[in-house]
Amino acid sequence: MKRLLLLLCLSAAVRPAAAQTAVSGFVRSLPERLARPLDDTLVVLRDLELLAPRRVMQSFDVVSDSTIYISQLGAFENHVPGRTRSHEVYVFEVRPGCDTMPRMTLRYFGHGANIAVEECGGTRYVWIDSNATRVGGEYWQSCTVSRIPFRAGTCCDHDGGETFYFDDGCFNLLPAVDRAHDLLSISYRKADGTHGFRHFRLSEALELPDTVLRVVRTWGGERSGECERTEERAIRCRDLRRLIPVGGFLMPHGEDTARDFCSYPFQGFDVDGRCCYLFEGAGNGNKPANGPSDARITVTTLDGGIVHWRLPVGAYSDLEGLRVLGLTDTGYAEAEGIKRKGDRLWLGVATRRSADAVRRANLLRY
Repeated sequence: MKRLLLLLCLSAAVRPAAAQTAVSGFVRSLPERLARPLDDTLVVLRDLELLAPRRVMQSFDVVSDSTIYISQLGAFENHVPGRTRSHEVYVFEVRPGCDTMPRMTLRYFGHGANIAVEECGGTRYVWIDSNATRVGGEYWQSCTVSRIPFRAGTCCDHDGGETFYFDDGCFNLLPAVDRAHDLLSISYRKADGTHGFRHFRLSEALELPDTVLRVVRTWGGERSGECERTEERAIRCRDLRRLIPVGGFLMPHGEDTARDFCSYPFQGFDVDGRCCYLFEGAGNGNKPANGPSDARITVTTLDGGIVHWRLPVGAYSDLEGLRVLGLTDTGYAEAEGIKRKGDRLWLGVATRRSADAVRRANLLRY
């Protein structure tokens, strides 16, 4: 009989008490670290223009030799068939000192809003949401995640590599991986508006046998003369419902940006052997009159106990610091991805200047 998950249902109107758990000195020091204003020592990747210049980066990961992987959606071009590339997610490889950016193209996968790169046996595997549904020209509501070897020039449709299915009724699946602690974590949404996180043993997930399941999805319509279609498709996948999770919790979404979890858009998460790092934030619409951008980080235990509640990240709202470093003169700094690497926390930032429409990728390291 499967072990019941410990579910933490937080009131959107009440700030929860701190979890009674031992955390590292690094985690304890996060409020002070994140409060600091932006300066040049925080920026480790600056002003990187990707393939679709008007699209922001979506997520990223960093591996042992400092190679960075970044996901981005293709150009939307008002979703005009023959011009739009909104069905494509690109995964770029950015190597130190290299002028080129090899990439994979993943079509009909999803939004690429949280990727993870797992190093195993000399191969780097990209974990990403897959088998998504077209909603208003964009791809959301992914019902699987896939583990795909990174190979420059690869194109895949719908899913690829090894694919993992999750519970019926859960959608917008996003993966995080901590191989050192044998963890595969899945972020998901439910129809009642709650946001869930569930953790599995990575080794157990990889040992699951393949099975064939049928899912209903809507996709297509991006190519000239092609119509959008809704159909039932057979997918070959590994069924995570067969595993006993090692932890998990639910969080409600709120509306009050001063106090409620995910009252700003959810911008990714990461996991280590003890904590989850949940990221939310919003740019200022590239309009100085809207004031500064905002980004918040909530740190929890694997079962949802609150370690830190919605810590503000000072760099995103530092209008002067962003201007002095030349990242943006409008204050537009949108949160895009989070990673815990040893005793460092990496954060993604999409910026834009008033002189052009290009959204550029930046990474901060605390």
